[in-house]
Amino acid sequence: MEDVTGGDRGQLIVVTGLTIALVLVVVVLLLNVEIYSSNLATRSVGVESQPVIEYQSTTVENVGELLDQVNAHEYTGWSAVRTDVRENVSTYNDLVRRQHLDRGHVADIDEPSLVVSDGYLIRQSNASRTFTSANTTTVNSSQGNWTVAWNVSGIRGHRLTVTESSLAQTNDPRAGFHVAVVENATNAQWHAYIYRNSTHVLLAVKNASETSPTAFPDCAVSGPTATIDVTAGTVNGTACPGLRWAAGVSGPYDVEYRNGEEARGTYELTVQRSDAMDTHRDTYLFDPTDGTSPYYSHAAYSLSLDLVYETAAVHYRAPVRIAPGEPA
Repeated sequence: MEDVTGGDRGQLIVVTGLTIALVLVVVVLLLNVEIYSSNLATRSVGVESQPVIEYQSTTVENVGELLDQVNAHEYTGWSAVRTDVRENVSTYNDLVRRQHLDRGHVADIDEPSLVVSDGYLIRQSNASRTFTSANTTTVNSSQGNWTVAWNVSGIRGHRLTVTESSLAQTNDPRAGFHVAVVENATNAQWHAYIYRNSTHVLLAVKNASETSPTAFPDCAVSGPTATIDVTAGTVNGTACPGLRWAAGVSGPYDVEYRNGEEARGTYELTVQRSDAMDTHRDTYLFDPTDGTSPYYSHAAYSLSLDLVYETAAVHYRAPVRIAPGEPA
């Protein structure tokens, strides 16, 4: 048997090491190729899906705007609302479909799938009026304590524009005007208080689990008027993090105004239709033909429909619900 010298052993170790290193390099290269291929495939899917994402996002936004534009006509019956919603959506769909066909894509709202959910648009358009009810019948000895919406499971776009000088100037939020959300099943309550000091409109909130209001000085604004969107959680268009609609309260619930004498201005909200609304809408609200605030009109609360998008690489169909201004 041939002897292996120290030099030979050294060469063998070097050769073996180089072989192992070469194997490791090959393995790393293979892994990198696999990772690159996976990333490329992911990016390809993303690129191909981007038109679908954009189409769906744009449709939800634009059809939501159409929905509110239809409701702004303040209908006296739901049949006319549904007809106009369908006609507007169909016109929009024809326009967008032609634009996408020019690029070789099929983009379509499946119009037979369109379902309109009935609702009520509630408004006060008289800026000099207090936030009291239409009915002189008092509740708790005050026309300012009343139910705006009865036993509703959905609400969106609840905005109030208040005149600063009309608000109660107080250190106790509970002495000012407030919106109350009262859960029907448990009587749990959420309150948003709007009041003022000598220079600013102030906001405070009491969630269902709290015993007293929490003031949010960072949300204070000054000016002759202030717009508070209580469902979006904004003051004059700026987010107020403490203003989270109906925190701790589940639907169905009543929406109430308290101390309505302590605020003047305008407001509107869109609520989902309920049996209680059908029964009690005339208790504290004027009907659409009266021409006096506050009043209700028949409206579309939300839409559901199927979106279809097809290209050479993508075949997409999905149900979509549209209800602009619902709480997040």
